[in-house]
Amino acid sequence: QELKTIKIEMEGLVATQATKAAIAEEQKKENEVLMSQQLELTEKLELINRERETALKTVESLNDQLSKFGSDAQAVSNELQVITQDKQELEAKVESLSAELNTT
Repeated sequence: QELKTIKIEMEGLVATQATKAAIAEEQKKENEVLMSQQLELTEKLELINRERETALKTVESLNDQLSKFGSDAQAVSNELQVITQDKQELEAKVESLSAELNTT
């Protein structure tokens, strides 16, 4: 009777150990899946960060170009103002010369 009890207890322990081993194996598989997913997410994050850096450089470049365009436009505007003043001075001289010719 005592041997039967010990045998039943041993079988119970073996079954418990087998269950624990199965659970541990399942957890190991789940951990591997999670590690794989984490690696994928890390790679995606790195890609997003590289794309973000590229986008920031593009924006900086566009801002530089826009600033240069603004400077160029200001220079053209200044030159146009000088040309307009020169034209007005020439028109005034033409009127003055015309007036002198008409009086003589």
